[in-house]
Amino acid sequence: MVFVHLKETLKKHLTRGGHLEKMKERRVRSKLEEKTMSRDKRVGAVLGAVSYYLLKKGRPQEDYTTLVNLLSRAGVDVGDINHSFKFVAKFAPAAAEVVKGRVSTYFQTALVQTGRRPPVKILADKATWKHRTRMVSGLVTVMPDTPVLLQTFFLASKSCPGGTGDAMTESLVGVMEGLVDRSQYLGISADGATLHCNVGRKLGEHFQKRVHDDYDPLHKAGLVHVHMVKDKQYQFVNNVTENISAVYRMFNMGQEFAHFFEVAKELAVTSGNDLEFKMPRFF
Repeated sequence: MVFVHLKETLKKHLTRGGHLEKMKERRVRSKLEEKTMSRDKRVGAVLGAVSYYLLKKGRPQEDYTTLVNLLSRAGVDVGDINHSFKFVAKFAPAAAEVVKGRVSTYFQTALVQTGRRPPVKILADKATWKHRTRMVSGLVTVMPDTPVLLQTFFLASKSCPGGTGDAMTESLVGVMEGLVDRSQYLGISADGATLHCNVGRKLGEHFQKRVHDDYDPLHKAGLVHVHMVKDKQYQFVNNVTENISAVYRMFNMGQEFAHFFEVAKELAVTSGNDLEFKMPRFF
């Protein structure tokens, strides 16, 4: 008998206008919440993409507000918050974690083309700045599914107390741990200081693999330039550098700077090319 009365009472409650109105309000609120969450994700993706672009290209964080403003003017929904350039710094750690995860996954996964993990050449550079020695480490590998087959990764710039061969080797091993195994290791490409400290040999011992180590091309080119400018037959290189420096010192600021552009416009040295566009690149 009690159960029958309960059913009748429940039926009356469910069919009353107040209950139906509340259910309608709940459905509307639920749809609004779903719509808001969807918009938040969409806006977050836009602002995150702008931040990642600045970080990847090494652009100033102050460009963030300008780019967000341009997107807004173009009709893109950029939301109502996180429009300060400080958002880029807040976004960076999250982006770094995602990138590190993807890099780690790539190097631990066998390539479809070979059935083996990607081969790796370790890049190393010993750098001392303000009496502190750091080990700049990276690597170069192949990525068959990208337009550029050889890809370079910068991994870390860790403090290297003492700057000895053992310390540099330990730094590199710590960075490569979990990324590179013996089957992937193809040697090291480094500056002279790193090679003279026998880091290549020590890494070979760590990976238990003897491979070819080579001199980093950019460092080699730097040495060639140092010797080249001392040779009389390449004196023109010094002359060009000195002339550009003289122009820079004369016209980089003040009234002479403004007068330089006035004369350039009078002489019509630019036709179709905006002189001001080139100004920041040279001056």
